[in-house]
Amino acid sequence: MRDGNAAALDQLLRSMEFEQAQREFENYMYWKTGKYEFSFTAQLAGVKKVHVQRFTVAFTENEITILRKNFEFLACYVRATLSTNPEEQKLVLWNWIYPTVIAVSSSD
Repeated sequence: MRDGNAAALDQLLRSMEFEQAQREFENYMYWKTGKYEFSFTAQLAGVKKVHVQRFTVAFTENEITILRKNFEFLACYVRATLSTNPEEQKLVLWNWIYPTVIAVSSSD
């Protein structure tokens, strides 16, 4: 990154607006500890009946803690994404979880 761009990026990352955006990102993370149910629907062309498949997934407190640790990578990610300097473009290694997704048997 050129000096002017690097300085602008540093200023952005230290700005109140960036801090507010980061707080909003943290405060409104929609994954919480608990069990979730979701549905997928599919329909073949020419077939009237729509197939609906429901699934459940549960997130433990430990899994949510792991996901929330990603918040500290936000500034690193923005810097890596906007930088033209190969040293600053290092891959950000996000924390992932792999919960068990269970199909809910259909009642029809």
